[in-house]
Amino acid sequence: MFSKAAVRQQFPTFLEGMHTPAFFFLSLFVAYIAFSRTMYDHHVVAARIYLVYALVAAIIVGGINLSYAQSTRAYRILTRSVIAFAMFYIATSHIKVADSLLAGKPLAVFELNYFWIPALLCGCAGFFRPVFGLVPLLYVLWQKHQWMYVFDVPVEWMDYFTLLETGSFLIIGYAIFALYRRMGFAALDRETAAATATTSSVDRKFHPVDFLVLFAIALHFGNYFYAG
Repeated sequence: MFSKAAVRQQFPTFLEGMHTPAFFFLSLFVAYIAFSRTMYDHHVVAARIYLVYALVAAIIVGGINLSYAQSTRAYRILTRSVIAFAMFYIATSHIKVADSLLAGKPLAVFELNYFWIPALLCGCAGFFRPVFGLVPLLYVLWQKHQWMYVFDVPVEWMDYFTLLETGSFLIIGYAIFALYRRMGFAALDRETAAATATTSSVDRKFHPVDFLVLFAIALHFGNYFYAG
């Protein structure tokens, strides 16, 4: 059994370990897996409706003050581009379905006929506050789910999932990065400071947010493996 003195001695070491970039990336992947398992599954079952919308609302409220100020140029370009593509999809693919065809399915009525409006508005806000970009990305997924559920239309998930996964990972990862810095995790601040200490493209260290960009690109190309 561990003595109380040993526990007290090891606890600061554990806390110091939490300050490392490695723990940040571990937290990132755990959070993203939890997010994806909740959001990407079919939520048309009544028991899941409130859960997914409550989680999206909580993420937006928690990150509403988070701008792109702590990010890098590569992150801003890629994240805003993904949001823009999602908005383009919404604007060009929305088709209003007669309510009579959706009788008894209020969630389908909302997500197929009306959800595109807040999705576009949130997409515009996502150019300034990245967490809002989750809404147009999730619209793409949930619209597909409704078409499959209501009309039994087969949809190939690879046609849209790469966009959703890349954008969601970038946004969730950036929110966790900002949370870590807000909590004063010194090691992550040192990595960020070292990355911005020089303007030399040769000597400059990678900013932690740049790793989010690399991971997001890897996720995108990884999906081609599954596509065959």
